[in-house]
Amino acid sequence: MKDAKSKRSNLRYLSYFIYFVCGMLIIYSVVPWQAAGTAIGTAIVTLPLIKQLQTVPLLGLVVSLIAWILPNLMSVLLWALTQLIEITPVLLHDTEIYDAVVRQLRTQQAAQPTDNEDVAKFQKKISHYLIEIFKNIGLYAAMAYVAEVIVNVWYYLPYGNGWDDFVRDFAVWDASLIKWGDFFLMLGSIGIVEILVLFMLNVHRLFKAISPRTERNA
Repeated sequence: MKDAKSKRSNLRYLSYFIYFVCGMLIIYSVVPWQAAGTAIGTAIVTLPLIKQLQTVPLLGLVVSLIAWILPNLMSVLLWALTQLIEITPVLLHDTEIYDAVVRQLRTQQAAQPTDNEDVAKFQKKISHYLIEIFKNIGLYAAMAYVAEVIVNVWYYLPYGNGWDDFVRDFAVWDASLIKWGDFFLMLGSIGIVEILVLFMLNVHRLFKAISPRTERNA
């Protein structure tokens, strides 16, 4: 009995360790978006209108606070939204997740007669929008990948000494000028989240399949 409990604990700790390592590796994909978000956020907060608003008493303090937060917040929001769209098709291939999503959408659509009418309408609208999103998730994921490629090419630019070389040789790139280290870092950054999410789903299935067997042997 004690041995069975020890095995279950070891499996649980091993799964936590695997998820932790995967989480750390996923953070690696944030780096290009951090640079892109900072660039976009900085461009926004340096607009003349923002500079003028910062001179207004009290309002200027709020605007200055937003201007300080925006670059980093922009990075997180852009990265999170892009990754969520990209991994949704991967998640929906998992039967448990797919069934849970379907149940939730059906629950929102089938509002009870005793429910508040405004709340019921709101639930149905949200459900309708989510269904439309899931219907076209492949298209949205493709658009997210295009954005991911653009951001990563902009950040790593694994060719020559910069954009001038990249644009000059666009028709026929010189293989000797390709920065292969940055090129593979770019590829890894683009695909690492989906690969690791798929890996963690398989780890979850594996440990779920192993655990009942351990309990039966107890």
